[in-house]
Amino acid sequence: MAYAPPVETLAKYLVVFGMGMVKPAFGPATARGLRLSPFEAMPLSALGIAFSVFVVAYFGERFREAYGEALAARFPRLFGGAPSPRLARVFERYGLAGIAAITPVLLSPIGGAVAGVAFGVPRRRLVFAMAVSAVAWTTFYTVAIYAFDDVLVGWGWLDPMPGDPGAQR
Repeated sequence: MAYAPPVETLAKYLVVFGMGMVKPAFGPATARGLRLSPFEAMPLSALGIAFSVFVVAYFGERFREAYGEALAARFPRLFGGAPSPRLARVFERYGLAGIAAITPVLLSPIGGAVAGVAFGVPRRRLVFAMAVSAVAWTTFYTVAIYAFDDVLVGWGWLDPMPGDPGAQR
């Protein structure tokens, strides 16, 4: 692997961290595109998810108090009223574990944190449950993305990335 200046490496890490804040699969996919190892992709993505959940859990209430009425008036379907009935059923049936397990995939980590706050889950429990879920989902996505990337290149369905071993084209 070629030497990368520290600023370039830090920029790559921040991009993967930021993409992990949005969706669990985006962090490992971005890391693969930036030619980072899976051992860099997993923790950066999981930390991005945990950070976004932490921010929503601890500062979301202040944001809602400051801007909630204006947002509800302008976007009533998104910001007005109770959480979705489907999420309410999941929460009633499976509790915080159910919300933590499905929302990073179906909504986003931020959506899961918003749902947890809306259901009145204590902040510490919410951050912990979502962090455990983040580790599980980023591990799954990292393994899938890195393993299947090599399989698809081997089958000829995907061109190898420049600089990868075995890139002959």
